[in-house]
Amino acid sequence: MIFNTAASLRQGQVIHPLDWKGKPIMDVNGKTPQRYVVTSVKTWKTRPTEIRVRARRGLRDNIEITANHLYAWVTEAEYVTRFGNR
Repeated sequence: MIFNTAASLRQGQVIHPLDWKGKPIMDVNGKTPQRYVVTSVKTWKTRPTEIRVRARRGLRDNIEITANHLYAWVTEAEYVTRFGNR
């Protein structure tokens, strides 16, 4: 995901993590991709290259994605165009 795409994320949108090879990380069952729901997106006017995206998966798995790790995430639309609808 690129910075402009991440800045346009909204609460409730679905994002998917990718492994180091660029393939989707699957759930425990091995058939469905992991899905995280965006809870908040933080940007700063004074630091335009910094962004923080908070997301959750399930009840207890909460994460914060910074600008350094955006390359390992794709939006739902990007996922469908890359890997098809799984």
